[in-house]
Amino acid sequence: MRSLFLLAVLVTASQAYSVFQNAPCSGTTPCLINCVLDSRCPIYNPSKPVLLAATTCDRFYKCESGRACETLCPGGTHFNAREQACDWPHRACCDPSVECRPDPCGPNGDCNFPSNPIVPQPPPPPVYPPPPANPPCSGGGICANNCPVDNRCPMFDGSKPTLLPGPHCGVYAKCIAGRA
Repeated sequence: MRSLFLLAVLVTASQAYSVFQNAPCSGTTPCLINCVLDSRCPIYNPSKPVLLAATTCDRFYKCESGRACETLCPGGTHFNAREQACDWPHRACCDPSVECRPDPCGPNGDCNFPSNPIVPQPPPPPVYPPPPANPPCSGGGICANNCPVDNRCPMFDGSKPTLLPGPHCGVYAKCIAGRA
């Protein structure tokens, strides 16, 4: 009975080891064919896969559980290390015999801008209209706008007006809001 149990444990362990070595192929798990251990590949797969350039432009290595697995680009495309994807040869800039014309915008739409940022000019300061001119006094009323400021006059008018003597006895000045 023990030998049967031991045999079952060994079979289970060997199947688990082979699953770790060669994961089954599916839509989300790549077939681990032509894979080699590579120190540049993390043991645990990050959410964004690690892709490495190969020795030829039409292929790249995709890291899977600490191994670099060779992957072919679709026909006529090369691996673009900048964008981490297969791309047209003139954009991938891998083959020295093909003129390199990379896209100025990266995979996230981050376009190259001049080294010195363009700073917009600040808006001009607002132009305020000049204060209205003091209207001339009309009629027999008292007009404080045209009166000079007099330090002897209080700024606030009380219930009794403040009167200042004029140049002779028949003339006086009435204080209104600090003016006489």
